[in-house]
Order: sequence, then C-alpha cells, then structure tokens
Amino acid sequence: MEEYPKRYGKVHANSVPNLPWRPVPIDRLKSKLELAAQYSEDIVTWGYREFCRPSIGPAAKAWYEQYLAYYRRLSF
Repeated sequence: MEEYPKRYGKVHANSVPNLPWRPVPIDRLKSKLELAAQYSEDIVTWGYREFCRPSIGPAAKAWYEQYLAYYRRLSF
C-alpha cells in the first residue's frame, strides 16, 4: 500500500490509466470475504475475473486452484 502513492500519487485507482491488475493473495481474499460474510448473505465481486481464468497462464491457474480449494472448504 505504501508503494501506490509513490507511483501514482494520492488518487483513486479509477483515475490511473493502464493501472496493472494483480491478484490479491488468497489469504487476503479469504479475510475480505469472511469479513463481508458477517454482514451479507450474498457477495458479488468483479475484481477477480482476470485471475479466475486458468487458461491465461500458470500464475492465473495457480490462483484459480487456490480459490477453488478455498471455495470447496466453505459450507453452504
């Protein structure tokens, strides 16, 4: 988080052209989802679609497999 203002200034990510997307580490994603689940019955996210396509490369495939493992451990 400290690097962002150094690179782009104190601006919202929506105003940064060509901002590179990167996957959130799976442990951080889990903590975000678990926090949201305390207040919501359904959670929708758009920010992870780039990483949920295992066909785009080894890093995306690994992230997708980590996410699936987490998802399978959840009880609905």
